[in-house]
Amino acid sequence: MSKFMDPLGDTEGSSSDSGSESDGDEAVPRVGSAAAGRQHQTGVAPLDVDPEALVSGNSVLFVPEPKKDPNDQWDWGNGADHKEAGGDEETAEVREENRHAVGAGLEASVALANKAAMQAAELREAKRREHAEKQAERRKSYQQKEKRKRDLGMQKSDKDYVQEEKRIARTHGV
Repeated sequence: MSKFMDPLGDTEGSSSDSGSESDGDEAVPRVGSAAAGRQHQTGVAPLDVDPEALVSGNSVLFVPEPKKDPNDQWDWGNGADHKEAGGDEETAEVREENRHAVGAGLEASVALANKAAMQAAELREAKRREHAEKQAERRKSYQQKEKRKRDLGMQKSDKDYVQEEKRIARTHGV
């Protein structure tokens, strides 16, 4: 086998040492051969494909131009056609109804805005009160904090539980 392979595959005149190859090397596909790119044959030839699928349709070159309608106008209008048509004249009654509808909508929107402003003010006040309570809680002494915890049943467990039970009994009059 030669050191360099022929890119066109094994042809009869391409190898100088063609007599030195053994029959065992023929089973391995060559890099340049047609069998090297495929792992197995599928058994389907191009002519076996459905012949109707290979038939092309009509050519685009033979499609006729679209017919132009003389009534189609794609230019910008100036509104003269609408003015000539007339109609849709606004009467005094329609104008008055529109004015009342706008006034009613305005009153509703003002009421909604006032309600939203009041809710925002209430939220600000609640936030301010909560912040003040947190500040007051931070300013309490250690004894006051422990008393609050005892009242809530959250006292520290490292205290003497006997003393705690005596204190509870005293508070309940036992």
